[in-house]
Amino acid sequence: MGSSKRYFFLAATLGQGGAEKQFYYLVKAMVRQGHNIVVGCFASGEFWQPALEALGVRVVHLDAVGKLGRLRQLYKLIKLIKPELVFSMHFYSNFYLALPARLLGIKAIGSIRGNGYHEYHELGYMLAAVCYYTPHRVLANSAHGSANMKKIFPMGKAAQVFENSIDTSDYAPVGLKTVPEVPVLLLIARLVPLKRAELFLQLLEKLTEMGHSITGVVVGYGPEED
Repeated sequence: MGSSKRYFFLAATLGQGGAEKQFYYLVKAMVRQGHNIVVGCFASGEFWQPALEALGVRVVHLDAVGKLGRLRQLYKLIKLIKPELVFSMHFYSNFYLALPARLLGIKAIGSIRGNGYHEYHELGYMLAAVCYYTPHRVLANSAHGSANMKKIFPMGKAAQVFENSIDTSDYAPVGLKTVPEVPVLLLIARLVPLKRAELFLQLLEKLTEMGHSITGVVVGYGPEED
């Protein structure tokens, strides 16, 4: 515990998504190492908040309105907490966290959770550039996203790749009887419209119509499960 440090992490949302689950894994690992983590979030009572609080992590609801309001609130909070480092989980929140941190002389780490172009098109060039260049360093969850961002914003260092993790202790072996010579096509996804699970079903149907023997397996849950 002698090496324990204080960190402030900003998760714009804590909903039931892949990015948020990776964020939980990161916080959990750092708490196990004895570090003190405070998490800020623009919403309250979301899916991952109880799990984080069960780790002993303080979750702060950032309720300020507008960009300037959020910047002021984060500046005051960071100044009060005095963390060793701040980390933003979502690309669009990099700016909100990195600017106050820089003004206070604190290192700031930003994130890219998509393919780069998604972030760019969603925010526009100017705001995306601010979110990319304001943090001292940016972490991408894929080499693809890092490379794309380097094409869009060639100045400065490329985003460093920080790969996703999987907690295998959460999963038990599943017995699935298959025939060795029959290919198995597997879809693993949260079953929401965004994931386009119907395309996987259409693929299975097309291959079957063409006379192929295949087994299709869907792993996931959500409103489209039925």
